[in-house]
Amino acid sequence: MSSYQVKQYDPSRRWVQIVLGIIGIAVLCWGAYELGDRLSGYTNEQHKQEIQRLRNQVSQLETQRTESLLKQAFLERSSQVESQAALELKQTLNSLESKIRKLQKEVAFYKGIVAPSSVESGLRLQDFRLSEGAKHGAFDYRLVLTQIRGKDRVARGRVSLNVHGKRDGQSATLSQSELNENDGDAKKFAFKYFQDIEGSLVIPVGFVPTSIQIKVTPKSKWLDAIEESYSWNKTLNGGL
Repeated sequence: MSSYQVKQYDPSRRWVQIVLGIIGIAVLCWGAYELGDRLSGYTNEQHKQEIQRLRNQVSQLETQRTESLLKQAFLERSSQVESQAALELKQTLNSLESKIRKLQKEVAFYKGIVAPSSVESGLRLQDFRLSEGAKHGAFDYRLVLTQIRGKDRVARGRVSLNVHGKRDGQSATLSQSELNENDGDAKKFAFKYFQDIEGSLVIPVGFVPTSIQIKVTPKSKWLDAIEESYSWNKTLNGGL
């Protein structure tokens, strides 16, 4: 004869077993993760330290980059300042050298008047300069006449200029009247020691100057006339 056993069913017990099973699985997973970290020799704290180290390195590199940019900008600016200063210094030195040369010429000029090297008395063409004028084909000239041992007598006379050159391949000469419509007459002079004489020339189109001739014709009987010729190109902007 069969016998039956009656067991009491408790639902709450079933849920407890399920929860305990889930907790066990979570513990096993965490243990496996920790075990993996320990076996690899890399912990969570080391991970944080590595991140902080990399952040510090990035910050340091940014600082170095900023300092390098500032240094580069400073060097570029310093180079520009030095270049400008060198240019200004060169211009100043060139200007001073030009002034010194001009003063030396003036000293030589006045020395020639006060203490002339020539022992002969009479007129002397001390200086002659030719420069380009404001208009095309125009030229300005300046000549200086001196009287050596004139015994305080006034030297009087006229100065005329002729320009020799080529026109249409042929030799030609331009007289004073052909060189300046407004100032075609010879220049007059009257002085005891020296006199500056200035004027302008206009070279007509098609004429190529090669030399310039200066004639000094005194009225005073004790003075001799002067006639000098100079190369046009050498005299232009250069003086005697």
